Amino acid sequence: MKTRMVVHELPDEPAIDSRAMHIWFCDLDRYGTSKITYSALSAHELERVRRLKSLETRRRLVNRFTFVRNVLGNIADIDPAVLEFCQSYRGKPQLAYPANANKEEPRKLDFSISHTENILALAVVFGGTVGIDIEVVRNDLDFFDIAMTHFTIENLELLRSMPSNKAAITFYKLWTRREALAKMDGSGIVWQSDTKFMTNLDLALYPFQFKMGNKEIVGALARNSEICHYVNSDDVCLVHSISVS
Repeated sequence: MKTRMVVHELPDEPAIDSRAMHIWFCDLDRYGTSKITYSALSAHELERVRRLKSLETRRRLVNRFTFVRNVLGNIADIDPAVLEFCQSYRGKPQLAYPANANKEEPRKLDFSISHTENILALAVVFGGTVGIDIEVVRNDLDFFDIAMTHFTIENLELLRSMPSNKAAITFYKLWTRREALAKMDGSGIVWQSDTKFMTNLDLALYPFQFKMGNKEIVGALARNSEICHYVNSDDVCLVHSISVS
């Protein structure tokens, strides 16, 4: 059975299809206003922002927090400013609901966030768990050194077999797949052999790639649930045409 991946453009677009995987991308340098505002942030979020020295990174983090709050608040029908978050026993961020929300029990959802430079990805599913990871491709990165530490022998040999003009993209595809699986599970980078684990999971793993301005973005989305088996490019549904140039 196939499932859809619905890509949204705006944070207030409804996530109607409960069987689909919903994903939002955001350019954190363009989202929000030119001024940093703190009104919707929690004390924990404020502390994280204040620890940053760079105005640019502060603004990006504020925009990240507000964008995620706006998306999840819209889905849960709760004021984004009063949304509360908790962690699973493995440390994965989860949405909590304030005691004074006076709302019926909402659809259970799981979400995952990835943030690289100025680009944010947010994935949401109803039922099951989801993990997403995106990375900006950096050709100056010593990815062979990283691969020797974290990749399986099979994936390391695959990377070494790639021509020089494809090695970087191959590394990021393998890396984001590992990260997405780990974020879905909430256990960190512990996957030693992705394919071995996948044979025993009711898992969808969807790799993707796009450009934002002059940046090449590679990513992967993983989902484990009772209703989702696999995803391919034919199952992608664009709610709006995303402007990433």
